[in-house]
Amino acid sequence: MTDTVNLKVRVQKLGTALSNMVMPNIPILIAWGVLTMFFIPDGFTPNKTFAAMVNPMLAFLIPLMIGYTGGKNIYEHRGGVVGAIATFGSIIATASLSLGGLNTKGNVPMILGAMILGPFGAWVIKKFDDYVQPHIKAGLEMLINNFSAGLVGFGLALFAVKVVGPLVAWLTDVMGHGVDFLIANHLIPLANLFIEPAKILFLNNAINQSRDFIAIGNSASF
Repeated sequence: MTDTVNLKVRVQKLGTALSNMVMPNIPILIAWGVLTMFFIPDGFTPNKTFAAMVNPMLAFLIPLMIGYTGGKNIYEHRGGVVGAIATFGSIIATASLSLGGLNTKGNVPMILGAMILGPFGAWVIKKFDDYVQPHIKAGLEMLINNFSAGLVGFGLALFAVKVVGPLVAWLTDVMGHGVDFLIANHLIPLANLFIEPAKILFLNNAINQSRDFIAIGNSASF
């Protein structure tokens, strides 16, 4: 019984952490949604100038802000900065060539990567500070703090480009094929095996309104 309660508490803590990363950035998602609704070629009022913001906002702004927020929740502004730098590495690994990234197959939004790297980057710099701060001489705090955060972020960005970004892109591709399989075999109700745990974890309302599920419904109707 105790083990069950402990597991439930851990799951709730994870859900709270995920929600705290995304919820403060809901206004960005709304702004992106309105841009998409009105200004893309299939929108209500197509406009190439305004539509130019759609893909960069999805590829860069949204993941960076989620990564920053996740880092800030762990270690205030300093953690947020390092988390954002780390997140940027994964973005470059998975952004399309047209957006300045390295992915030849197209753009993969790195929201999941941001939710991993933001807190991880903050945790790394926090542990670094716990070890180094007591040994810093008076008058050198600003210099060492800035350089240490920059160098730790630099290392994490390289790690993200080579490891985290490609791994998350692969997982996204696998999940995409899974959705295609469910649609092709008329097994869409089985998607609830993945959806319901995610709804319990976080973002119940956001998931209910997700455009991804609207897209699945549209695909299934043809």
